[in-house]
Amino acid sequence: MSSYFVFEGQYYLQIEGSSMGNPASPVIANIVMNYAISKILESLPFEVPFIKLYVDDTVAAVPESEVDNILNLFNRFNEDIQFTLEIEQNNRISFLDILIERREGCLITDWFIKPISSGRMLNFESNHPRAQKIGMITGLLDRMIKLSNEAHWEKNYKIISNLLLKNGYNKSFINAIVGKFRQEL
Repeated sequence: MSSYFVFEGQYYLQIEGSSMGNPASPVIANIVMNYAISKILESLPFEVPFIKLYVDDTVAAVPESEVDNILNLFNRFNEDIQFTLEIEQNNRISFLDILIERREGCLITDWFIKPISSGRMLNFESNHPRAQKIGMITGLLDRMIKLSNEAHWEKNYKIISNLLLKNGYNKSFINAIVGKFRQEL
C-alpha cells in the first residue's frame, strides 16, 4: 500500500508501511503486532504474567532485569519497526486511558487523563441537542466507572464535574446527570 503526501510544497511517495487515515491501517497494525508479540513471547525464557495490546500500544508485566532484553527483541524483530518503552514510576504506569498501580500484589486501575489534555469537550453553549450533551456526560461517567477501581470514583466524579464546568455546563445540570447516573449503578 503506497500513498502520496505533500510536506512544505514537496511531494513524497510513501513506500513502507500503511498510511495514517487508511481504514486498513489499524487492522494491519493489529495483525503485525499480534504476530510480533507471539513470536517474541515464544522465545522468552520466562513467563509474562500479562500482556495487553491495543493497535500499537502494549502494556506487559516483565521482570525488571529483562526490560532491556525485551526492548532489544522487539527492535530486532523488523528493522523498519522500532519500539520505545516506558517503565513504571512509583509502581504506576499509564496505558491508554488507564493508570495501572501495583499495590500489595494487586493491580489497581484508575481513569487516566494525559497531562497534556486540553480538557475541551462538547461545550454547553454549542448548538447540539440537549440529549447529545447528556449522552456525552453519561459516556464520560460510564468510561470512568469501567476504567477505575471503586476507590477512585469520588475523586473522578469531581474531576468530571470540573471538566464540565470549564466547558460551560452549570452545576445544577451536572449534578442532575451525575445523580441520575449514580442511582442507576
